[in-house]
Amino acid sequence: MHNNVHSQLLVLCVLGHERSELALARSYGSSSGSFSFANFNLTNATHERSELAKQTIHKTVVLNLKNMFWKAKNKLKPKEDFYSKIENYYLDKALGKIPKDLLNDLFSLITRDQYNSYGIKWHDYPKSRKRYSEFKISDLEHPYTQNDIIVFFKKRDKVNYKLYSSLLLNMSEQEIVEFEIRREEFESYF
Repeated sequence: MHNNVHSQLLVLCVLGHERSELALARSYGSSSGSFSFANFNLTNATHERSELAKQTIHKTVVLNLKNMFWKAKNKLKPKEDFYSKIENYYLDKALGKIPKDLLNDLFSLITRDQYNSYGIKWHDYPKSRKRYSEFKISDLEHPYTQNDIIVFFKKRDKVNYKLYSSLLLNMSEQEIVEFEIRREEFESYF
């Protein structure tokens, strides 16, 4: 129980809540809001939120969260696994017609986005951790990922973006144009 309250206290301090004592007291079951930092052997520097104490607390919380994340069952696979699957999937489709540097940058972008998305879902949906622990190729068929590919190529090579996008997305160049039109129509509603 002591570690749990201590972790809550650290998180509240890191977040900079001015009423962290009252919030912690309430979470600890005290309706009066009486709570003392001294109960947990914390220094005045922590209570006063000195810069050094904040940095130390932040590092402790980050390490505790990382340990909690990586010791769990159905861990999120390493980012390199995501990259490898994405690279293998799209290299077959590129047919050697897309410059390697463009592809590498695209793979890095998609890997970063997918890995971050999986990490958030892994954390937010504990009952679905098995689903979000390993990358699924079918997620590359999502319209948001398709849009990211088109936008990426359009920014990097305005002349050939339709060709490059059509190769990776299994669409004709006309379908790429239609996709962009539908996207612009969708975005204009907001």
